[in-house]
Amino acid sequence: MSVSRLAVAVFSALALLTMADGATANVIADKPACLQAVADTAATRDKNPKVDEASKTMFDQLTKQAADLCEQAKYDEANAHIGIALSLLSGGGD
Repeated sequence: MSVSRLAVAVFSALALLTMADGATANVIADKPACLQAVADTAATRDKNPKVDEASKTMFDQLTKQAADLCEQAKYDEANAHIGIALSLLSGGGD
């Protein structure tokens, strides 16, 4: 397993634990809202030029997985992936 796949797996597991504790702030109720949240998240990356390449790669994987989860109507899981992707931006590049 590559390092990036392992990291995504770990972050996904952490996201599921966070969701189990009820700590997810935003609730996505339908496919259009889910896809818009993914698009907004992707646009946020462009506003963070200091993010390192490894974080960008993981961010891209997470947002792609989130979009796939939106298509499968797995909105809570998509929301978790979005949250993890955004957390990569908040700590990247400093």
